[in-house]
Amino acid sequence: MKKKSYKKVKGQIKAHVCTGTIEGDLSEGFPFNIMLAGHNESFPMHGHEYSELNIVVGGSAVHMTDYENYPIEEGDVFIINGDHQHGFSDSKNLRVAIIQFSPDELSGHLDDLNQLMGYHGLFDIEPRSPIGMTYRQRFRLQPSELTACKDLFEKMKDEFEEQDSGFKTVIRGLFLQLVTQLSRFYESNNKNEDRFAVTMANVMSHICQKFREPIRIEDLARISGLSLSQFQRRFKLIYNTTPIKMIHELRADEAARLLQNPDYDLNQIADQIGYNAASFFSTQFKQLRGMTPREYRKKFLAENLSS
Repeated sequence: MKKKSYKKVKGQIKAHVCTGTIEGDLSEGFPFNIMLAGHNESFPMHGHEYSELNIVVGGSAVHMTDYENYPIEEGDVFIINGDHQHGFSDSKNLRVAIIQFSPDELSGHLDDLNQLMGYHGLFDIEPRSPIGMTYRQRFRLQPSELTACKDLFEKMKDEFEEQDSGFKTVIRGLFLQLVTQLSRFYESNNKNEDRFAVTMANVMSHICQKFREPIRIEDLARISGLSLSQFQRRFKLIYNTTPIKMIHELRADEAARLLQNPDYDLNQIADQIGYNAASFFSTQFKQLRGMTPREYRKKFLAENLSS
């Protein structure tokens, strides 16, 4: 597949450069770039492959994306994922705390993050586009919340710039702390509100916690506060799959982890991930992974014995 070409753009601060690829942009061998960007003029539309967490710490502007434009001001938080285009216009002393990072930095911590409704809402559902545009809301930190997040950002920025021994470990720890704190603030700010991202985030948090147990679609619809048909349509719109398929995928992921331990037999694994019969577990696993559980285990053990 031909690699997508990205436009290189520079901000008013020398360090603020976006060129599009993790390999070319982020620090050598370290998938982070941390900066405080300032704008008093337009900043052109551009795209990038990495993810970008933005916290507006001062001023205002119009945030332009490839699917909508909307005003931003101090306290606003937004995430740009994948290769979506974005930029700023009508900037008035805009200052943005920016953390560019590889999505892989979060994938190893999903067992815990998936329990947080706010993580699903802020880092998964809200950045998706153009789905849910008519339901889109803004996430704005309260002054005390903004102060707490700015403190964490400043510590990350200092570590990134000074690069003392162990700085990579410190930055990764602070980043996870910031992601968790933002997820909690998101949940606190959006309780009891029937909004597009919030309703689905509640559902995904429940699924990630309970996928090993029997889950009824009717119960998920009740959690969302929607009718069964509305819930199924909205879920498919966001995730491009059904709730049932999502549950089977999570079970297959868990099964793959358990299959790496030869002490577990298939009946034990099937029971642990929520299937009553090993035969049904094997059928579902093969549909999703292209091989039976036994074949997967054999392949995994052979690859690891030879390495």
